[in-house]
Amino acid sequence: MPTGCAQRKRAAPSRELTKAPIRPSQIITAKSVENAIRVLLAIGGSTNAIVHLTAIAGRAGVQVDLKKLNELSDSTPVLVDLKPTGSHYMSDLYAAGGLGACCAS
Repeated sequence: MPTGCAQRKRAAPSRELTKAPIRPSQIITAKSVENAIRVLLAIGGSTNAIVHLTAIAGRAGVQVDLKKLNELSDSTPVLVDLKPTGSHYMSDLYAAGGLGACCAS
C-alpha cells in the first residue's frame, strides 16, 4: 500500500492494536471466524486458506466443522473471480477498490 494513500490512513486504528497488549485469543470469536470464511468464499479464495483459517480458529478454541463450512458455502455468493480458479489477481481487486468496494456492492 503506497505511503500516504487513503487506505493506509484508514488502517491507523489497526496499527494501534499492535501497540496494545491484545492476544489473538481475545479477538478471535466464532462470529469473526464465520465472517472471515464468508469473505474467503465471496472472493473465491483458495482451499489452502480454509486450512489455515480453521487451524487459527482451532488454536483460539473455535471449531469449524464441515457441515458449518458447507452451510456457509451454500449461502455465500461468489462476488469476485480470483485466481487460482478464477480469471483475476488480488491486485485487480485492490485496483477496483478493494474488499470495501466488494462488500458495498
